[in-house]
Amino acid sequence: MSRVLAAVFGFVTASLGLQRFVEMPPLTGTYEFLICRGGCGSGDSSRAYIHGTLVLAESNLRGFGRYALGWGQPNGCFDLRQLQELGDSYAGIMKHNVIHWVQRGDTARFPIYRSPDAGYDLELTRSPSGLSGWGNSWGAGVTEIHAPRDSVWTRRIGDSDQQRCVKRR
Repeated sequence: MSRVLAAVFGFVTASLGLQRFVEMPPLTGTYEFLICRGGCGSGDSSRAYIHGTLVLAESNLRGFGRYALGWGQPNGCFDLRQLQELGDSYAGIMKHNVIHWVQRGDTARFPIYRSPDAGYDLELTRSPSGLSGWGNSWGAGVTEIHAPRDSVWTRRIGDSDQQRCVKRR
């Protein structure tokens, strides 16, 4: 009898877990975000040095040309404000731009800065508030940088609002 109950419990638990996954919002959307040195879990802005808005669109944005940061057609954008200057980060060099983001499972990847020999990349994974993850500065040659990975926290504030990208052109 206990094996039958265990099997039923396992089935119900798995079913509820699957239902919870299905009800989670898509990665696409509009997000408020923080980039922090040393962690910014649950939106704690005390260590934030960047505050911004991020749009991850369902499809390519029209009217922005063929390429965006991330080497593809534009399918998102960001707008950010630097809260404090850090000498060892490439985040914040570009205040707004269109991006090409890529989704792998529950993870979105894209840059917010790129030059021929340096960049700043974000990797964000689904979280209870929206997305969370890491940002990383990198460089080669004279732009080489030795910065710790930054913590990134987002809060989903709505569906993908492509008008935010148009306004920042």
